[in-house]
Amino acid sequence: MCGMFCCRKVRWKNLVTFCEARFSWHKVSILSTQEEIIDAIKAGKLQYRHNTLYGNPCLKLLRHEVEDLVNAKYGGDYLQTKNAKTELSKVETEIRSLKRKIAQLEKRKEALLAMLHA
Repeated sequence: MCGMFCCRKVRWKNLVTFCEARFSWHKVSILSTQEEIIDAIKAGKLQYRHNTLYGNPCLKLLRHEVEDLVNAKYGGDYLQTKNAKTELSKVETEIRSLKRKIAQLEKRKEALLAMLHA
């Protein structure tokens, strides 16, 4: 076993897929351009495997290698900051959703109380 990606057994959750046809990330959007990915592959910093998603050519990358590359390029706090912003956005969305639900329940409560007192 040479230790390369093709010879290693890797869990699916540790893979990152970059779809070349649509220039979009699936699961993790860390590196901004395709050129960064190709340069890292040519430099030997990323191992990859060719794949297709719905007929579109894709590259499968190892998550820890992508994270190491991002830490080296943008600094160690970059991923933590990005993840915190993403989580904050999700929390704010959930709060707005719950406020709408509370408003609907308050209206229903008022309607039921009006019906009881009538």
